[in-house]
Amino acid sequence: MSKKVDKFEHSNDWENWVGLQIIKRSGKPFKSGEKVGIVESVEINPNSDKKAFRMKEDQTLVDCHQCQLLKEVVETSKIK
Repeated sequence: MSKKVDKFEHSNDWENWVGLQIIKRSGKPFKSGEKVGIVESVEINPNSDKKAFRMKEDQTLVDCHQCQLLKEVVETSKIK
């Protein structure tokens, strides 16, 4: 059985992700074309009214719940 992913499990920590590398949960690239991005700030996305990361690479916004820390993905893959 697969475990359901809680996309909001880190919602209290998102402000602490500024300066850290993130990836999309879907595996798709960001609008910059890169699969890894650096968080510049956290703000409200005017299109979705949800918390979003401002990306350092191209100043675009991506909703926080769509992302995860790259460090967590690497650590989890080492366990498997």
